[in-house]
Amino acid sequence: GVIDFSSIFPHTTDGILGSNFLQHFKVTIDFQKHELTLSQDTTPVHAQDSDVKIPMELDMLMGFAPFIQCEVDDAIQDDAIIDTGLPGYVALPVSMIKKIPSFNNGSVVSSNGSMSFGLFGSGKNENYALRLNKAKIGSLQLQNVAATSHAHKNGKILIGYKFLEKYRVILNYPARELLLRPTGIPSEHNIPSYGFALTKNDQKTIVSGVWLNSDAFQKGL
Repeated sequence: GVIDFSSIFPHTTDGILGSNFLQHFKVTIDFQKHELTLSQDTTPVHAQDSDVKIPMELDMLMGFAPFIQCEVDDAIQDDAIIDTGLPGYVALPVSMIKKIPSFNNGSVVSSNGSMSFGLFGSGKNENYALRLNKAKIGSLQLQNVAATSHAHKNGKILIGYKFLEKYRVILNYPARELLLRPTGIPSEHNIPSYGFALTKNDQKTIVSGVWLNSDAFQKGL
């Protein structure tokens, strides 16, 4: 399927290759070499000792997006979509993030305006950032994970590229498997941010939201 989204892309970008197309290949993303490899050899990948191999399924209603099982803070189990376009580590729907212990004990940052955005513009104004005490992705156990909320109607957990870029990522769509091969680059525990988000409105760049108590907020933005 091909859709015209030309109005939202910068002039240097012609479009997006989605899972509707990628589902026919074994896709390897090497963030360090800035390489994307599409292979029609879709035999299961032989895992090395340090690899993490995770079964995945495809969500036809989400354009065949790949999803895996994820567990958060020993309390929430749900599908997590591999979202290479998400500029962060993990994002959870607002309804789910309100059930996280760190949200209920007040260890949360909220926003004035919208801090989330995507192909179709800015998200809702109710945005939060916090830390997950634990996150389990397949056999991979993570702690102290920086997470934000999202308002996408899919209601799923999103795994973003700030997490994925620490690995050589192999999405074997036909074999329904995800393989994460560590590159040795340590993961940060913070989300770099100036404290505000920008969007376009009538060809003008505007501030769509500000994290409360951030540098931008304290300077009066």
